[in-house]
Amino acid sequence: TMDYSGSIDSLGEVIVGATLEIYVAGTITLPEPSTHFVVACFDKDGTLNAAFGTNGILLTAIDQKKSTSLHMTRQKDGKLVQVGTVQTSGETTDVAIARYR
Repeated sequence: TMDYSGSIDSLGEVIVGATLEIYVAGTITLPEPSTHFVVACFDKDGTLNAAFGTNGILLTAIDQKKSTSLHMTRQKDGKLVQVGTVQTSGETTDVAIARYR
Protein backbone atom coordinates (compact mmCIF):
# COMPACT_ATOMS: atom_id res chain seq x y z
CA THR A 1 0.00 0.00 0.00
CA MET A 2 1.00 3.62 -0.45
CA ASP A 3 0.14 6.45 1.93
CA TYR A 4 1.31 9.86 0.82
CA SER A 5 0.31 13.29 2.10
CA GLY A 6 -0.36 14.63 -1.40
CA SER A 7 -3.45 14.07 -3.46
CA ILE A 8 -2.88 11.42 -6.13
CA ASP A 9 -4.80 12.61 -9.15
CA SER A 10 -4.17 9.69 -11.45
CA LEU A 11 -2.25 6.45 -11.77
CA GLY A 12 -1.52 5.53 -15.35
CA GLU A 13 1.06 2.83 -15.80
CA VAL A 14 2.17 -0.28 -13.97
CA ILE A 15 5.47 -1.88 -15.00
CA VAL A 16 7.05 -5.04 -13.58
CA GLY A 17 10.85 -4.88 -13.47
CA ALA A 18 13.43 -7.57 -14.09
CA THR A 19 13.58 -8.57 -10.41
CA LEU A 20 9.76 -8.46 -10.05
CA GLU A 21 9.69 -4.99 -8.50
CA ILE A 22 6.50 -3.12 -9.42
CA TYR A 23 6.60 0.49 -10.63
CA VAL A 24 3.42 2.58 -10.59
CA ALA A 25 3.41 5.97 -12.35
CA GLY A 26 0.99 8.85 -12.24
CA THR A 27 0.34 12.46 -11.30
CA ILE A 28 0.19 13.91 -7.78
CA THR A 29 -0.93 17.33 -6.52
CA LEU A 30 1.60 18.60 -4.01
CA PRO A 31 1.51 21.45 -3.07
CA GLU A 32 -1.64 22.95 -4.53
CA PRO A 33 -2.00 23.91 -7.36
CA SER A 34 1.21 22.36 -8.74
CA THR A 35 1.10 18.81 -10.05
CA HIS A 36 4.11 16.55 -10.41
CA PHE A 37 5.09 13.23 -11.93
CA VAL A 38 5.11 10.46 -9.33
CA VAL A 39 6.59 6.95 -9.49
CA ALA A 40 6.25 4.47 -6.63
CA CYS A 41 8.28 1.26 -6.48
CA PHE A 42 6.96 -1.78 -4.65
CA ASP A 43 8.83 -4.96 -3.88
CA LYS A 44 7.24 -8.22 -4.99
CA ASP A 45 5.71 -8.60 -1.50
CA GLY A 46 3.80 -5.31 -1.94
CA THR A 47 5.86 -3.11 0.38
CA LEU A 48 7.42 0.15 -0.82
CA ASN A 49 11.05 -0.30 -1.88
CA ALA A 50 12.90 2.12 0.42
CA ALA A 51 15.95 2.12 -1.91
CA PHE A 52 13.93 3.84 -4.66
CA GLY A 53 13.45 7.61 -4.47
CA THR A 54 12.50 8.67 -0.94
CA ASN A 55 11.15 5.66 0.90
CA GLY A 56 9.91 4.11 -2.34
CA ILE A 57 8.35 7.24 -3.89
CA LEU A 58 9.93 9.52 -6.48
CA LEU A 59 8.42 12.94 -7.24
CA THR A 60 9.51 14.97 -10.26
CA ALA A 61 8.59 18.66 -10.22
CA ILE A 62 9.12 20.31 -13.60
CA ASP A 63 9.73 24.02 -12.98
CA GLN A 64 7.15 23.87 -10.16
CA LYS A 65 4.39 24.02 -12.75
CA LYS A 66 1.45 21.76 -13.56
CA SER A 67 2.79 18.57 -15.09
CA THR A 68 0.70 15.54 -16.01
CA SER A 69 2.08 12.03 -16.47
CA LEU A 70 0.66 10.27 -19.53
CA HIS A 71 2.85 7.21 -20.04
CA MET A 72 5.83 5.33 -18.60
CA THR A 73 7.95 2.61 -20.15
CA ARG A 74 11.09 0.67 -19.28
CA GLN A 75 14.09 0.80 -21.61
CA LYS A 76 16.11 -2.32 -22.40
CA ASP A 77 18.78 -1.13 -19.94
CA GLY A 78 16.17 -1.04 -17.15
CA LYS A 79 15.83 2.74 -16.93
CA LEU A 80 12.32 4.13 -16.62
CA VAL A 81 11.08 6.87 -18.97
CA GLN A 82 8.02 8.89 -17.97
CA VAL A 83 6.34 11.14 -20.55
CA GLY A 84 3.66 13.76 -20.11
CA THR A 85 2.89 17.43 -20.43
CA VAL A 86 3.85 20.56 -18.51
CA GLN A 87 1.87 23.79 -18.52
CA THR A 88 4.34 26.53 -19.45
CA SER A 89 2.15 29.66 -19.35
CA GLY A 90 -1.58 30.17 -19.40
CA GLU A 91 -3.03 27.25 -21.32
CA THR A 92 0.18 26.54 -23.28
CA THR A 93 1.67 23.08 -22.72
CA ASP A 94 4.90 21.40 -23.76
CA VAL A 95 6.07 17.80 -23.75
CA ALA A 96 7.86 16.70 -20.58
CA ILE A 97 10.17 13.67 -20.43
CA ALA A 98 11.92 12.29 -17.34
CA ARG A 99 14.33 9.33 -17.23
CA TYR A 100 15.16 7.57 -13.99
CA ARG A 101 18.05 5.41 -12.77
